[in-house]
Amino acid sequence: MLSESVQGDSSASAGTTHRRLAVILWRRKWIVVATFVVLTVLVAAVSRSLPKEYESTATLWVTQAGGSTTFDSVQAGQVLAGTYGQVADNRALADQVADDLPFETSGEELLESMSFSPVNETQLLQISATDEDPVRARLVANAYARTFIDYSRSELGDAVNAEITFAARASTPTSPVRPQPMLYTVAGGLIALLLGMALAVLAEMLDRRVRSTEELEAVVGAPVLARIPRAGRDIETQAAFDEAFRLLRTNLQFLERNGVGLRSLAVVSPSPGDGKSTVAFRLARSFAESDVRVILIEADMRRPSLAQRMGRGASGGGGKPGLSDYLSRRADLPAVLVSTDLTALQFVPSGILPPSPSSLFSAERTRILLAEALEHADMVIVDTAPLSIGAEASTLAATADGALMVVDLEQSNKANIRREREQLGVVHANLLGVALNGVKKLPSVEPYGYANGHPLNGSETAPKGGGRSRRRRSRAEA
Repeated sequence: MLSESVQGDSSASAGTTHRRLAVILWRRKWIVVATFVVLTVLVAAVSRSLPKEYESTATLWVTQAGGSTTFDSVQAGQVLAGTYGQVADNRALADQVADDLPFETSGEELLESMSFSPVNETQLLQISATDEDPVRARLVANAYARTFIDYSRSELGDAVNAEITFAARASTPTSPVRPQPMLYTVAGGLIALLLGMALAVLAEMLDRRVRSTEELEAVVGAPVLARIPRAGRDIETQAAFDEAFRLLRTNLQFLERNGVGLRSLAVVSPSPGDGKSTVAFRLARSFAESDVRVILIEADMRRPSLAQRMGRGASGGGGKPGLSDYLSRRADLPAVLVSTDLTALQFVPSGILPPSPSSLFSAERTRILLAEALEHADMVIVDTAPLSIGAEASTLAATADGALMVVDLEQSNKANIRREREQLGVVHANLLGVALNGVKKLPSVEPYGYANGHPLNGSETAPKGGGRSRRRRSRAEA
């Protein structure tokens, strides 16, 4: 049973590895394709530009002297053929052949272009010559074979009881033996494919970006609660933008801590530019629009931006007290609360920006802030500074009931996200999930309609006025 369990785990692990490899190769397919095409074309071009080489072969017959053909004599001839192949590879013999040829060459050059090989299980010895000129290849092969026959008879005849003659003279080759463009191209293509796959995996390992929702959830260790598209001027984009915050609000309302519903939320982000202030602002308005009393606190004292969004003079400047005054005990909470255009939404501006914001956010003071704010509201949302900039974000995240991490994949990378996630773990913050900001692909806002109690998909036609009725219902629900 144990071995079966181990085998099952191994099979599952192998399957996961193969799926991940397939995902990587598909994601980086342009690297694989580009490497394959470039290297294959390059190999094909180079192989066709290489000089052609022709090979011509003369075949010699080696037999034991005496004329009788027996099994022993045949075996002896096979051994002699191998022996003569070693003897033929001789510099002195090559020099002699070079002197007899009708063109200028040397014995050393000849040996570089010659090969001597006995044919397996026969009494044949092949002498091959390679040259860029097919006629010269034939002349060299025949000249070398003829000279070797004379040499074996005059020098080895007394020592070896054997006879050597021509079995077939060399002929002029009609096609080159090298290069072989087709073979080289196929081999180069296979190597290029493997190299492209290796480069794709390497690029994936070196890529610091997060590429998918699944990968983001694995890095953060928390679910993605909403995918927020970039705001736009067209109706469809704005509808998807608003719907994303309604979904985020709903998901947060179903979360609990210690059996109690979520009441205070710190909105954090790994890096500047992730859009956490926008998310905090829009989320607070979404709660207020659903008749939940909300206090939005601008705790980013390094680059505050919420006051401008809130309007109606909701600013801590010009002598008006703000969060910094409350934390330094120069003002109480009612004095720093600012009304907004929504009755259910109140706002606490940052106030006068201190030189060292982190020093104001002690754990005790932030707990008192949230507890007192909850006496005036059902929900408190705190916009913090980026986690990578100030320690106050970690303090607020640990003090609130939960933290929401806002991530824009074009702004943050794996290293930043993982590092700030670890920081939240150090302070024991309750990370509820992630709001994925800046999603380019818009979700469908109205994938289904209803007519006569039956759902309509894209292949069916809704009755006239159906879309208008749905839009009226959406505005009423919002």
